[in-house]
Amino acid sequence: MPSVDFKRVRAEVTELWSGEPISDPDLVQRMIEWHSSLGFPYPDVKAVDPARGVWDIYFPEDVVQEFDRRGAKEFQLEAVERYFRVRFLGES
Repeated sequence: MPSVDFKRVRAEVTELWSGEPISDPDLVQRMIEWHSSLGFPYPDVKAVDPARGVWDIYFPEDVVQEFDRRGAKEFQLEAVERYFRVRFLGES
């Protein structure tokens, strides 16, 4: 069984085109896991302010390091037949 270390990241998750906050924890969880090749689920997202789309999300630690190395402040992705923007809000 592979071992992966996860790191918590605070992020605002919105619908890409409208900017509407994503307030459904199940949708945020499915969005994060959509492209995973890990073969097991990520830790559950934690609500910070769902009405504003703010979540503590767990990513594999190496992914977070790559975001940091690139100076990424946000990214966009297509998942579960929708488009999302994930904007990092700093340390959680």
